[in-house]
Amino acid sequence: MALVYRMEDRCIVLASQGHVAYEEGLQVFSAAIAAAQASPFSSWHILFDITASEEDRSEQELRGIASFIAANKEILSGRCAIVADDPLHFGLSRMFQAYCASLDVAVEVFDQLSTARSWLEASD
Repeated sequence: MALVYRMEDRCIVLASQGHVAYEEGLQVFSAAIAAAQASPFSSWHILFDITASEEDRSEQELRGIASFIAANKEILSGRCAIVADDPLHFGLSRMFQAYCASLDVAVEVFDQLSTARSWLEASD
């Protein structure tokens, strides 16, 4: 269906609905990074809201997303929050967390948007 992004308080919020093809998702993420680079700010957090997602990412895709984040560290804060509210997406997010940790990107997984935001804001 769709992956959309919005810029909120130095946070790139990426929300998926339904199934999003991997390449399509990377294009949207690239557009979000470009928007962040065009802003006067640096050190953007990432927040993935996958509560409406139907995706089942492969290990290779999760590693690819982690590598994409690591490759854009000059504009990113190195902190990423994920909001997942079902066992499949929570588990996939924990796998993603491990891949990101090996690339020096801090990821935490939450079941509520408010706690994810609080964790990101605590680092500011």
